[in-house]
Amino acid sequence: MKIILLSIFLGFLTVQSVCSQDLLGFETANPDDKTDYKSAEPKALESANFLLNTALDESKPEREKALNYLGMWMDGTPDYVFYVDENIYYFTHSNKDLLAIFLAALTKNVLEHKELAGDRKELKYRSLEILLDYCLNPDNHVKPYNQLEKLEKARQRGEFREYVK
Repeated sequence: MKIILLSIFLGFLTVQSVCSQDLLGFETANPDDKTDYKSAEPKALESANFLLNTALDESKPEREKALNYLGMWMDGTPDYVFYVDENIYYFTHSNKDLLAIFLAALTKNVLEHKELAGDRKELKYRSLEILLDYCLNPDNHVKPYNQLEKLEKARQRGEFREYVK
């Protein structure tokens, strides 16, 4: 179920990307050539960082391009498997824009901490913390919601990981 939900979301991003122009250079990659995905890792990290440093309500074409690039890379890379379980949808308030921020955080963690690539729980915790920090930054214009407030209270009490389980 978890992989199915992620596949549906990434499939949506891939379909969108076909209609986009200039996906930060990824349009020249051959999806059948797995080395293209390895060499695309720096651009995937750049895309993730761009999304994590751009407010949700900014309708920049670059934001869409970065999201499309990230979706294509995540969907095609043979080196990493990305898991999104049901409680991620709870913590993102079932908001596709916040889910995209979580996926950007997940990509950032995987590429910056390759030793954690197989540790699904640790990646989830770290990525949710990045999402939480993103949401709490007023510059990102994320409207407060109940799940976010509960997550922050758990973190303040030192019970973040127990709450996220």
